[in-house]
Amino acid sequence: MHHEMSSEPSETCCCSEHGFLEHLTDDQKKKIMIMQMDMKIHWMEQKIKHMEGAIEGKKKMIANMRQIQEMLKQNKVEVEEAEVEPIHPSENRGGKKRGLLDTCK
Repeated sequence: MHHEMSSEPSETCCCSEHGFLEHLTDDQKKKIMIMQMDMKIHWMEQKIKHMEGAIEGKKKMIANMRQIQEMLKQNKVEVEEAEVEPIHPSENRGGKKRGLLDTCK
């Protein structure tokens, strides 16, 4: 009987497929069951560590994105402030005075 390879541990030991458990004592069967459980626990711990690493990476990315957003907001405010220059109507703007019809070309 052929099993597909997966990242999840097999629920049964390869020994049970061949009937080896039938020839073991109850104590030996218990030890095998404990070994199987230990392997499953180890696999789950590894999976959890992998997930925690992915979560930490995502938290770092979110923090970096927030910093970038804050920088962009600050730059936008600075640019907006720099572009707006109040000019009083009595001030000379440095351009040639033209009539109203000349400006509508």
